[in-house]
Amino acid sequence: MTSTDDTSERRSQLIAVALRALVGDANASTSPFPGGAAIHSAGCSHVWLDDRPTRLVSVAVLLAHRAGSTSLRMVVPAELVASAGDVARRAQHWNIGAEAVILEGRSTRSVSPVAAGTEPLPPSGAESLSEVILDAGAEVMIEHGVVTGEVGGLEVCRVVADGGEVRLEVGVGVHDREAFQMLHGDTPAPESLARIVAAVAEIRTVGADPHPLNRLAPERALRRRLQASPDLVHSSSLAPVSPVTPAAGPGDAAPAHLVGEINGVRCLVACTSGTDLGSPADALDTFYWHREAHDLEEIVIAVPARNRMRAIEDLARLASVPTSVVSIPDPT
Repeated sequence: MTSTDDTSERRSQLIAVALRALVGDANASTSPFPGGAAIHSAGCSHVWLDDRPTRLVSVAVLLAHRAGSTSLRMVVPAELVASAGDVARRAQHWNIGAEAVILEGRSTRSVSPVAAGTEPLPPSGAESLSEVILDAGAEVMIEHGVVTGEVGGLEVCRVVADGGEVRLEVGVGVHDREAFQMLHGDTPAPESLARIVAAVAEIRTVGADPHPLNRLAPERALRRRLQASPDLVHSSSLAPVSPVTPAAGPGDAAPAHLVGEINGVRCLVACTSGTDLGSPADALDTFYWHREAHDLEEIVIAVPARNRMRAIEDLARLASVPTSVVSIPDPT
């Protein structure tokens, strides 16, 4: 049986071969990586983005920087054309001459940037269910029109709109909510939610025993910690804001964001695991999305001290707006 890692490696190798043929330089060096491949030729890096291309933008920038390239072409395969405009927008956010192109057969065409969409409003009737969430002891979060309840940064319930009606579903992630509904469909949501909130609060707390729920959504757990202790990034108050692209679920690696004043400067704080190389691209895109509404001037990338990587620091220096990396010590 072929492992997923072996399949991914072969895919990257095949992409590297195709990319070399596209560039037409037999002597160019190639560097496959998870999710794509890069080739560096005559001062230009060509990077094929094969998996979640919008998040791989910062990986492409990093590879071009380390190769000493002065320009960057991000190649998006035709089957991922829906992401190409977003990749082109994100390409503009760096201090390197970057562009996005679509691969069509054996040739490429340039792609124009697509503006990020506006954030939708929550469905009618969600306000009353937000009160239920608060009464159960969870924190209400609203992102891209979706109302959820969080405990320690972990989603434990969600307001779902169905056929013009709204209801509160309890559980961690869509599969857990579906299972909970099948097992406890007749249990009133407020009662069920209060029990789950209490149980999760014991797990997602400093000094708690290891548990699978402690490993989910570490970025959002860090955001919740900074909300409670904004002095960790030299702020007096921080407020959560939506990312430009909604997270797919509790297990999705993506930074969680805050806005506030730090040392007299309005900043976007991007909370990340520290090992997620896609986070700087998300942070920059989210910064520009919220820039005018929140008068933002700089970005602060907050990472756990134990996970601070030079790659994130390199990307911070390449960003088109002042960006710094702050290490957050482990809680004691």
